[in-house]
Amino acid sequence: MSFSMNIDMREVEQWVRNQPNRDRAKRQAMVVMKNELVDEVKREMGTHTTTGELGNSVMGTASDRKLEIFSNMYGGIVLEYGRKPGKFPPVEPLERWALAHGMSKGAGYMIARKIARSGTDKFRKKAPKQLSAIEEKFNKNIMPMKMVTLLNEFTK
Repeated sequence: MSFSMNIDMREVEQWVRNQPNRDRAKRQAMVVMKNELVDEVKREMGTHTTTGELGNSVMGTASDRKLEIFSNMYGGIVLEYGRKPGKFPPVEPLERWALAHGMSKGAGYMIARKIARSGTDKFRKKAPKQLSAIEEKFNKNIMPMKMVTLLNEFTK
């Protein structure tokens, strides 16, 4: 499973057009934007984990035309939508979470069973979509500020 974000790249394109070494400037801008987006997603995910595994699993790639942020864990989708009832979620991460929160061995299985039967609270309550909020924040606030920094760096 993956989650994709739509990042508005118009500011990057406009900035690059004004640079003498356009290809180098664009690569640099895309790498900087990718790093900023990965950091922002990690910060958000860090508030939802005990072990830090989910945040540490976030990676990104940058090409000339797009940024991709992904995780080798399923947690990104869960952060966005919650988990619907159905199949059992992986028990081992829930077991580690339960032990870290002082629960007894076997609590992870009970939590997984509850999620399989009812889904997560986020899914049932249609809670705010955190990754969509990051995408919006990135497009409105972070990218424009970073573009000013890049412009100042490349035009010194």
